[in-house]
Amino acid sequence: MLDNGAFHKGKALIIPENIILIFLPPYSPELNPAELVWLNMKRKTTNKIYKIMEEFKIQLD
Repeated sequence: MLDNGAFHKGKALIIPENIILIFLPPYSPELNPAELVWLNMKRKTTNKIYKIMEEFKIQLD
């Protein structure tokens, strides 16, 4: 199972006959758990200014 990144669709890619590539829909965070990590991080940090990195790290906890 792959996302729809261009790097997964190379024309020179040779796929063995016993392998089937299944592509995820263009935006499907429910099927890709890593997307939920980024969503949570964005919600906590968007439109905020941090003077030092420690403030940023505390916000993510």
